[in-house]
Amino acid sequence: MSSPILEARAVTRSFRLPRNGLFGAKPVLHAVREVTIEVAEGETLGIVGESGSGKTTLAHMLMGLDKPTSGAVHFRGNPIGGLSKSGLRELRGSMQIIFQDPNASLDPRLKVGAIITEPLRSLHVPGDHQTRLLELMDAVGLSRTAVERYPHEFSGGQRQRIAIARALAPHPKVLIADEPVSALDVSVRAKTLNLLQDLKEQFDLTVVMISHDLSVMHHVCDRVAVMYAGRMMEVGPVEELYDCPEHPYTQTLLDAIPRLHGGKLVPDDLADTPPQTIGEALGCSFADRCTLVETRCREQAPSLTPLESNPSRAAACHVGLAATRSSGGNKT
Repeated sequence: MSSPILEARAVTRSFRLPRNGLFGAKPVLHAVREVTIEVAEGETLGIVGESGSGKTTLAHMLMGLDKPTSGAVHFRGNPIGGLSKSGLRELRGSMQIIFQDPNASLDPRLKVGAIITEPLRSLHVPGDHQTRLLELMDAVGLSRTAVERYPHEFSGGQRQRIAIARALAPHPKVLIADEPVSALDVSVRAKTLNLLQDLKEQFDLTVVMISHDLSVMHHVCDRVAVMYAGRMMEVGPVEELYDCPEHPYTQTLLDAIPRLHGGKLVPDDLADTPPQTIGEALGCSFADRCTLVETRCREQAPSLTPLESNPSRAAACHVGLAATRSSGGNKT
């Protein structure tokens, strides 16, 4: 097997919060806890979880926008921590990110042409920038005349296409998409996801897709990594994970996908309980919400371990849904 193009090795990111009073230590928020993940060249890896699970923090560390408290991120086998100014410029040319809200990520003072070519100028990318601009306008499905207009003149979906074109401008090898469709109308989400798939093939990209919605992952990803409270809960090929989830939290996310029933849309029933990331957790982070919880789940955090039946999958669960299904009932 070839080496991964992007890899996080036991990365942790913690933040000191303000004190609750005059005395005592500052509480610590553990946004990401000991996460190890590999991204193979040419694949689309999805990272999914509720708000507060640590997905965006992990994405920022993968991009080199934030430094891990411990652990390391490697691009093509080389650590990205401590890169020089020229090294960071080279990394920015190889890795780009699409942010969630195009309204916030596009400079309203600049015309579209200047927005898309700005990375080419700042990263000193050689070549004909005007030719690259027109190529990208065609690739994302926008009229070439749009280069003389401002972002506020476009719809939300069109603004996100501008942001995608800007990210593609310096010829990146890795594209990180942080909730790229969550701020868009439902009617344009599918079109944007299809566009990203087409661009992945056209420009030979490796993609990391961040989302809270497993239904999004099902259509665009090769593998999915499930996060909760800063920890990796389960990793595996997308179809296998959908058909037979191993971790109870993965099943919870699948159950939360809205479905049509009797001609009506049934809303998700995911409990509005944010993941607990402040302070140390002795056991499994999901124990308080898990229907299969056992005493050992509250005493010892399970490690992400490959399944004996399928080494391409891994789960961090003492019990496991597969064992529960084979036993014919639930454990309490």
